[in-house]
Amino acid sequence: ERYDASIDLKHFNLKRMVPRSFQSDLSGRAELHGESFKNRDLSLLFDVDISESSFDGYPIQEAHGKLHVTTDSIRFVDSFTVRYFENWLKASGKVEYSGLMDLAVEGDIPRLDRYTGKFFVKEPAGRCRLDGRIIGKTTDPAVRGTFKSDSLWLYGLYSTGVSADLDIDHFFSRPSGDITCHFDSGLAWDIPYDSIFSILRIDSGHVMIDSLFTENAYSSVSTCGDLWYEAYPSQLRLDTLRWTLFSQRFVNSGPVRVDIDSAGYIFVSSAITDGEGQFAIEGRINYDESLASSIKLENAQLAPWIQLFRDDLSVTAVASCRVNLQGDLAHPAFVADGSLDSLTYEELKLGDMSFGVRYADRK
Repeated sequence: ERYDASIDLKHFNLKRMVPRSFQSDLSGRAELHGESFKNRDLSLLFDVDISESSFDGYPIQEAHGKLHVTTDSIRFVDSFTVRYFENWLKASGKVEYSGLMDLAVEGDIPRLDRYTGKFFVKEPAGRCRLDGRIIGKTTDPAVRGTFKSDSLWLYGLYSTGVSADLDIDHFFSRPSGDITCHFDSGLAWDIPYDSIFSILRIDSGHVMIDSLFTENAYSSVSTCGDLWYEAYPSQLRLDTLRWTLFSQRFVNSGPVRVDIDSAGYIFVSSAITDGEGQFAIEGRINYDESLASSIKLENAQLAPWIQLFRDDLSVTAVASCRVNLQGDLAHPAFVADGSLDSLTYEELKLGDMSFGVRYADRK
């Protein structure tokens, strides 16, 4: 038995026609080409133009394309297209009523912020293109594919070019898998960079940073460690940190730990050394650029730093100081106390010096 029909849909629930299928609320128009009324032989080919609707709990603002409905599955034919606000997804493949799916997807996403709170990245923004597969359970599938963006904001990081390979299981509940990504030029917490390359492994709220390298015109950083992003505050621990600033090289003298909460960053331990001196920052630096932190410097050789700016100036000393910071980056205030031991200028030995400085930027 074959039959055809042109249908105006208004709050149509596919589950009433095919009891094993998905709960839906569909409105729009459809051309139907069907075969058989018997359950085991039922075959319905819908060519649809859908407006404001929902399907299995997912909102649809617009959809176009062909659906092949049988008693055990729905097949999306020839890149079925769905719009959610400004964002478009094309899908082809099969979704089984038993709860399994295998879809090839392409996405053109000019507004990533529309998906805030809908997956494990909490505050995405910018635009991207997706090309990949969604496979496994409909309620918690795996995602495999590529992600490209020419404008991306992510956890205080901005990039003008991102390319990432994704291989993630349990995407909606407890994501686990691998991400390899490359960021072109941009800003990391307002600090400019030329590139970032990272290899990450995700496992249920835990990101293992296998390697991360970033550089700009005057410095480079390589590191590895762990991020527990589902804890509150989130915890970042870097086991290995190598930082080159101009010609100075630093390594961490112990695990670097930074907690991240809704207001900003809390530096718990961050000591780094150049082999002789040690530098550490403690306290808060917030997203709004307000400060409540301190910088500690111990036994640092002064000469290499002076020569970065004045190679004709012969000054040596061993510097130690503590600087307490308040205010914000635009209008800082600080109190500093420190010492310069064995201070020399040219061949003149000046001895030891101690100092205290107070500063506040008047608005």
